[in-house]
Amino acid sequence: MKKFLSLAVVAVLGASVLNADIIMSSGEKDKPFNKMAEKIMVKINRQDVKVVNSKGSLENIDNVIAGKANVAFTFADSFMYKMSSDPRASDLRIVGTLGKGCMHAVAKKDGKVKDSGDLMKSGVIVDSGKEGAGANTTWTFLGTLDEDFKKPTVQHIGGDMGLSSVISGLTDVTLQMLTPSTTNKLIADVLNNSDLKFVPFNSWAMNSKLPNGRAIYTKEKIVIKEGRISDTTLDTICTDTLVVANKDISDADLNLLAGIIIRNTKEIIGEK
Repeated sequence: MKKFLSLAVVAVLGASVLNADIIMSSGEKDKPFNKMAEKIMVKINRQDVKVVNSKGSLENIDNVIAGKANVAFTFADSFMYKMSSDPRASDLRIVGTLGKGCMHAVAKKDGKVKDSGDLMKSGVIVDSGKEGAGANTTWTFLGTLDEDFKKPTVQHIGGDMGLSSVISGLTDVTLQMLTPSTTNKLIADVLNNSDLKFVPFNSWAMNSKLPNGRAIYTKEKIVIKEGRISDTTLDTICTDTLVVANKDISDADLNLLAGIIIRNTKEIIGEK
């Protein structure tokens, strides 16, 4: 009996230690989600806080649902898409918001894609990024809102290879969902290549909303290059960057995370 009780106590204590952990599923190393998670980890300053990498937005939600993590960084459209396809996502709680993720569509200057309207046509080849990443989920979700987004041929390449596929003519456009910044690697790559351009992504309106009533997409004019006289801007769609958590995280840690996000938002997302 004593041995049985001892094992039971160990099991309970083990569960308590597990529930005390904060494990954040963040995205690819050195990408915006990963950098945000690392900054939050420093703010928490505890040994039981971990950051795990992933392909991005949708995989982060999957990791939280599967118990591989208890906190996820995701875009609002990925969250809504997951809730529509997996009822377990409805149990996740929104801890806070960390700025926005915006569509960055890159095409050849002399190519067939001139604006987002061209991405609703047959014969166009779209690299929507790796499965599980933010851009890939955004593209899939747009197809549920407007059937015309299902007309192009879709490939799942992403990253530098996605950009290379546009340069070589294997695809017509590559998509990335990124936090607005003039220092993103993609911004420098496109602005420094005379054959490439960013494609405006604002020729349509979407009315889908989050459970809290906020619009999933907003039309934004984001700065991609600061100038002495005027800035270079891009018209595109943006969606909130959410931090969500599952039921395994304690109320104390949930409150801790919310406080850190509220008081350090600009620092976490890298704004001045």
